Amino acid sequence: MYFSWQDQFLSSKLISLRDFYGRLIMIKKITIAALLTAGFSFAAAGPAFAGCKKSSAEGWGPTKELAQWQAQDMLLLGTGNLIVQTDKMSKPSYKCSSSLLGWTCTASAKVCKK
Repeated sequence: MYFSWQDQFLSSKLISLRDFYGRLIMIKKITIAALLTAGFSFAAAGPAFAGCKKSSAEGWGPTKELAQWQAQDMLLLGTGNLIVQTDKMSKPSYKCSSSLLGWTCTASAKVCKK
């Protein structure tokens, strides 16, 4: 079977793209696992405080909107308000930065026990 240099070039590019996307997925899984771990440890420390406090959480996404949504979701998870909102929470403020692989946003809000 005869392969031209174009076929070899394309096959090497397909392998490198597959490798790139594989690494990207691995980075995403590690980031999500780290955020969930931080979120659960944040939730465990939450009931120890009474009154109001400022909480923050970080999220990552391929777009700014998804990163903000994930940061807000982690904020709700960390404060124990993901399923049923038991506390009063101010509207989150976001600080976002872009990188080569997507966006990272930090959501901060004031949380008061009811």
